Amino acid sequence: YLKHGKKLDNYYTWYYFVKILLNIPNDKIPPDIIDLIPVWLDSKFEVTLPEIEISTKLLPKFLNSDNPEDIKKAEKIIEIITNIKWVEGKPKTVVSTYRLVQVFKKHGAKVGEKCSENIIFNIADKLKKIFKQESPPSGLDGSYIWFPSLFFDPEVGLYEVKETLTLILRDITLAKCSRDLDAAKRIFEKFLGTEYQYRIFKRIVLFVIGNRWDSFKDKFWEIIDAENGKLFD
Repeated sequence: YLKHGKKLDNYYTWYYFVKILLNIPNDKIPPDIIDLIPVWLDSKFEVTLPEIEISTKLLPKFLNSDNPEDIKKAEKIIEIITNIKWVEGKPKTVVSTYRLVQVFKKHGAKVGEKCSENIIFNIADKLKKIFKQESPPSGLDGSYIWFPSLFFDPEVGLYEVKETLTLILRDITLAKCSRDLDAAKRIFEKFLGTEYQYRIFKRIVLFVIGNRWDSFKDKFWEIIDAENGKLFD
């Protein structure tokens, strides 16, 4: 911040900050540097350059490591780039949804496998806030949950925030549950409970069960036999 109370706002400077970080060993980058990324993505000017460097280069730099501290940094970057801001009453991600789709097409499975389940609940909470602002508790229909992938066509530009975050959440949840059965139990419990009352979260559970039937078929029959027969109405 400058003395007159206005913050520095130079996206080209932020771009070079990130490029410098890309050339520094991971263990020499403290977590408080990662905490500055929201500043670098908050500008009244174009942020495409720092956005690209952060999401497509800095994130994989930590995500591809086997060091738990690096994975924590990767998780923090994911939390930041999927953050929501409201513009004229509509939700927008701080990094473009187009960029998020490209990043998670490439790295989504690894995010689910290597990051903690906290990142799943972090993204789920962002969706909850959007739904609470825009929808009644019944939530969205969510039939697109069963689409085969993060498929949105960049030529058409179909990158709605809710749909993008939902499909990201779906894919990283599938990856996490496939790798960690204990985490899957905790995720299922929360997504089927009252904390996440919107229909979309319950459909994600069904999606995971359907894709990993051998591991989770018992959970499916448990749901079918539950006294709460209206769970998926």
